[in-house]
Amino acid sequence: MQLGRAVRTMDSEAVDSCIQRSLSALYPPFEETAGTLLGQVFDVLEKTFRHDALRYVIDFFIPAKHILETIQQQACVSTCQGEELHQEGGKGAGLWGGGVSGLF
Repeated sequence: MQLGRAVRTMDSEAVDSCIQRSLSALYPPFEETAGTLLGQVFDVLEKTFRHDALRYVIDFFIPAKHILETIQQQACVSTCQGEELHQEGGKGAGLWGGGVSGLF
């Protein structure tokens, strides 16, 4: 598995950098959310994965990141469709009532 080899060769700084880059893309503005997010990362890393960063990244972080990206994309599609309906004089503003900014 290519990903597994790549992650195994990463040092802890590289893993940390990878996680922070991913979180900053998923949870903007990262400067404001970093403390909470990183606290949660370290909590899961310590309690569930016993400080095994490789297992954390492969077994938890990457799948969770993909799930969250999918949810955000679907929410955006729902919002965009709702805005189109609203602009065209359609009923309602989509599933989320006109926006999802408070969800992420």
